[in-house]
Amino acid sequence: MTNNNNSGQGQGTEVPAEIKGWNWGAFLLQWIWGLGNKSYKTFMIYIPIAGIAFFFINGAKGNEWAWQNRKWESIEHFKKVQRKWTRAGLAVLGGMFMLFFAMSFLLMGIFNKSEVYEMSISNIVHTEKFIDKVGEPYESGMITGSIQSSNSNGSAELNYTVEGPNGSVDVYVVGEKIVGKWIVTSQVIHYSDEDENEVIVSTDTQ
Repeated sequence: MTNNNNSGQGQGTEVPAEIKGWNWGAFLLQWIWGLGNKSYKTFMIYIPIAGIAFFFINGAKGNEWAWQNRKWESIEHFKKVQRKWTRAGLAVLGGMFMLFFAMSFLLMGIFNKSEVYEMSISNIVHTEKFIDKVGEPYESGMITGSIQSSNSNGSAELNYTVEGPNGSVDVYVVGEKIVGKWIVTSQVIHYSDEDENEVIVSTDTQ
């Protein structure tokens, strides 16, 4: 360490200008980064309501806290370690995005193969109104909602949009599984060029 290295001397210590600025490691990893850099103020993210602001405060103050709370060999050493924290934070963020997309594709596969979805879309795609206002070929967009099912009973709520060369239609469907068979109990459709919704009810279990 050089004689002018004042790192690790606590709160109020002057921070070198070279390291002032945003710390992505502190922002992305929050208290995990805080443990590694002896900066325990990062735990303030758990304060109700006010904790939201600390997500950004930690990023803005991270370099200052890390320099003041921990001994560093040099400014270069400090920067090198903080770059590693940034890479670790980006890796975690990337992993979370990959997990999110994987779960989304998994759910889409489950929804697309569900009986409730198949029955609900079958109720509309062969009607004259659908052919006129949506047309063919058509494509169903992302399906959102939930499906809960046991051996003989269950419930489902799905929402999706079907698009074609002439327009689109939004579909909201509620289904029930009764004694092992699914039925559509309520189906609301809204064509893009209409103001009112249309309600379709079906008990077709095929």
